[in-house]
Amino acid sequence: MGAVLLAMTAATGQAALEDSSGNGKGKKAMSEQVTVEPGAEGQWRVRARRQGRDLSGEGVVLMRASSRPDPVPPALVALAGARAWLGLAQKRLEASDWEGAAALARQGLAELGPDYAKPEVDDSTDLKVHAAEELIQKGQLDNGARTLTRTLENRIALSVDRQRALLAE
Repeated sequence: MGAVLLAMTAATGQAALEDSSGNGKGKKAMSEQVTVEPGAEGQWRVRARRQGRDLSGEGVVLMRASSRPDPVPPALVALAGARAWLGLAQKRLEASDWEGAAALARQGLAELGPDYAKPEVDDSTDLKVHAAEELIQKGQLDNGARTLTRTLENRIALSVDRQRALLAE
């Protein structure tokens, strides 16, 4: 079947998405790739491509730098990667693939890691992750997957706030 492409902008931090098989059921190893491209003067696009199952997604971060960053700060790679996972999880939610959405949201949460928020932020997202996992354990897969995906979205926003000095978005 043909590919499904959802293109988004770097400014919104949304993910480009491709469905290579169309059936949503295939299993592929998860993979990742990061590229850096010039943007407007003093800006660089950090693109992180993530793949899981039959979907691949791309998250983009617009970084401030006078010259090509080498290496790209790991926090910005993690942010771009988490945006890719978020886009993939959202597509799985739209397809009512609760287990797939939850797995992809977990990938994004793991990629962001524990240092996504400023130290002074009183963050309660760990409680939301635990509540989502409990819902999933109780068989409420749809609510659990939606909660994990929203939590990833919230942590991405916290990461953007933490990395604001490096971002041009």
